Amino acid sequence: MPPEHIQVTAREIGSRKLIKKFLALGAGKANRALRKSLRGSAKRIGAVARSAAPRDTGQVAKSFKQRAMRRSRVAIGMTVKTYERLADEDDRIHAVYSEYGTQTQQAQPYLRPAARKLKTRVVRSIRVAMLRAIREN
Repeated sequence: MPPEHIQVTAREIGSRKLIKKFLALGAGKANRALRKSLRGSAKRIGAVARSAAPRDTGQVAKSFKQRAMRRSRVAIGMTVKTYERLADEDDRIHAVYSEYGTQTQQAQPYLRPAARKLKTRVVRSIRVAMLRAIREN
């Protein structure tokens, strides 16, 4: 199962002038500002997905966790995961089958729609974090 990503491009965030000023802060300050914004956004996505998650045993809804992506020179981000945190194999399988469906079961996605629904708020949050970091510098 390939991971799902909701990408935010520089064009969505704002003008070239804003991005240029933000990058002039240096990698450390820029990354700290973005990580804080992304952590909050990931928590909101998890909360929305949790409310739509399967309720058979309730384990899927309890299992959402936000984590920073592995450090990289080309990307920064957060992940919202549920599948790996479930102790019971049956719950993990149920979570995946609910999200993606099977040949006989129609998909009932809960995580991907939550991310799509909140994408504009994520972009706005990133833009605000960038402006705040520029002002504070």
